[in-house]
Amino acid sequence: MKKAIFNFLKADIRMPHLMFWDWCFPIILVSVLGIFISETSVSEFLLPGLISLFLMQSIIFSIPYRLAQYNETGIMRLIQKKGSIYKLVISFLISRLIILVLQTVIVIFIGKEMMHIKLNINWGFLVASFIITVTIFMMISSLLGLKLKTQNSALGLSQAIYFILIGISGIVYPIEKSPELLRKISVISPLKYISKFWESSFYGRQIFNLK
Repeated sequence: MKKAIFNFLKADIRMPHLMFWDWCFPIILVSVLGIFISETSVSEFLLPGLISLFLMQSIIFSIPYRLAQYNETGIMRLIQKKGSIYKLVISFLISRLIILVLQTVIVIFIGKEMMHIKLNINWGFLVASFIITVTIFMMISSLLGLKLKTQNSALGLSQAIYFILIGISGIVYPIEKSPELLRKISVISPLKYISKFWESSFYGRQIFNLK
């Protein structure tokens, strides 16, 4: 399994679109925002949502695509005949988990420094927020990836989910200031609640004030 995990990590490095979404996009966005809105209430509001967003996009753009790729190319059927499909999936998820941990640490550090935010981190709650975020989106992404048969369908569905959740989750604009219809729709978004967990872990605020 260790060899499989290492091979998945190497494969991700060779995929330009994953490298962009995993590393370049989060760092660029946080750095640019830090230049224009540092030391404001806006930067403090945005950071928890950005962390949630980066974790979601890293998971939802990689897992369904890769699993659908294995379905489309016949690798999944071959492994089912000659090996353990569960070991393959678990190895892949562990490789993604390693990347997610590194990505989160880097983005929090850069966000704090570039956006000049004072954090009062509750480390236990931060770990819990990470576990909750990763578990929810890995479960959703794995189910999608195992059902989808082509890479294009996986990519298209991932993009649709990504942009819909951004629009209804209140991570870029306070949901309490949004239209009533959007506030009602937002209750179905896991990203909305996950960002509240991150907000609490960063600033020590109550997480159940979700209106």
